[in-house]
Amino acid sequence: MNRVNYEDLILDLYLLNKLEKGGGRKRVAKFIFLLEEDMLLKKSIGPHYNMIKCQMGPYNQKFQRNLDNLAENTYIKYSNRYYKNETTGVFLKQIDDLIQENSNLFNIFDNIIDEFQGFNGDDLAKYIYDLPHIGIKRQSFYEYEEFESIIDPRNISNPKYKFELDEDWYDTVEILLNPKILQNIQKGIKDCITANFVQL
Repeated sequence: MNRVNYEDLILDLYLLNKLEKGGGRKRVAKFIFLLEEDMLLKKSIGPHYNMIKCQMGPYNQKFQRNLDNLAENTYIKYSNRYYKNETTGVFLKQIDDLIQENSNLFNIFDNIIDEFQGFNGDDLAKYIYDLPHIGIKRQSFYEYEEFESIIDPRNISNPKYKFELDEDWYDTVEILLNPKILQNIQKGIKDCITANFVQL
């Protein structure tokens, strides 16, 4: 069974919880790219998205799938763009210890979000296009070939830091981000409390 990058979902939710006006796929992807770029310069790994050169700038098709799944499972809401809802904040409070354990990463992300809060997706893309050196090759966006990988965190060897859930946190987040599993566990706890057992 393939490992799910819950780390990416956590960072997506963290970002949308901070963005006052929400964001579409383009805006979300550009914020995540800026975080990946910052981490790359520190020889570290935060998000795990392989950012490739697309017409809309650095992007990965997984953004749409991840954001749509989060919206479908009501962890965010969607109305022409993605927004936080009450569940977004509840989930992040439930994993606050994890966020504190990785405070360096989230503090870096906070600074990026604060700096570019007023930028829409097009503004962020233009900012990235104007940077003289980005990605693994340390060259401008325009010097990369179409669909070429700009940053692939999997290719950062011996990172100084890597945002990766240990087994306990992975299992916890898997439960918290899967409504059916969470409901079954909550029902089981309730049945235990009320002694609502099925007689065999």
